[in-house]
Amino acid sequence: MFSFIKKYAESLSGVDIYGDIGLLLFVVVFMGAIIFALKADKTYIAELAEQPLNDSLKN
Repeated sequence: MFSFIKKYAESLSGVDIYGDIGLLLFVVVFMGAIIFALKADKTYIAELAEQPLNDSLKN
């Protein structure tokens, strides 16, 4: 099964760009998450951490 996919993918031109795009997308999202975590207000993070345990937030 995978040999068919490999042979098919090798015959496509420009398919190598998908790996680069995937890696770039991963790095951008991961760096965004790190920047958000470092710059976020600590009280906001504490509220988010306690939210699953807080019964007063039920709808």
